[in-house]
Amino acid sequence: MSREALDRYHARYDQKQYMALQKDIAHALRRSPDDKLTSVVMNRITDTALELCNHPAHEGAHLELAIVCQAYHLPLPIIDGMHEYLQGYTTGQDIRLTDFRAIAKALHTATNAFDDLRASSLCASAIHSWQGRCAHHLLVAAEHLTLAARHLLMGKHDGYVKEKLTLAEERVTMAQQEGPAND
Repeated sequence: MSREALDRYHARYDQKQYMALQKDIAHALRRSPDDKLTSVVMNRITDTALELCNHPAHEGAHLELAIVCQAYHLPLPIIDGMHEYLQGYTTGQDIRLTDFRAIAKALHTATNAFDDLRASSLCASAIHSWQGRCAHHLLVAAEHLTLAARHLLMGKHDGYVKEKLTLAEERVTMAQQEGPAND
């Protein structure tokens, strides 16, 4: 199985397309194409290509690539470029490739949303009214829910998600307890 997967990988490898993607990724990272950080991303792309060729040692590589995209804040056009490059290693529709793009984009967007929520909740905490306190609690609840969703997207299923859901629920309860009578 491993030999067949390697043969399939080598038959589908396109040096020109690989080098162009490497250049785009290096530019997005503000690094050179031979920089260590660029190499980390390119190695994850290769691992994912091998997974798509059904190499048993690379199962789950598409999820690792999505996590790397989020960790290094790679922009959506780069994620699309990776998806396009990796399509060359599939025959037809491969759910792993579809999941890679969806997970990477969801993590990217959730990370941006979290940053915006954090800034908004900090602003709302300075409002001296019940509406400000209520809004602050709801925004913090949304932060907790966003963190839980990001954790799930990364394939993690531990107590962290439950903790964030509990904290979000507590904040929603606190928001419900705020009201005009408390102003």
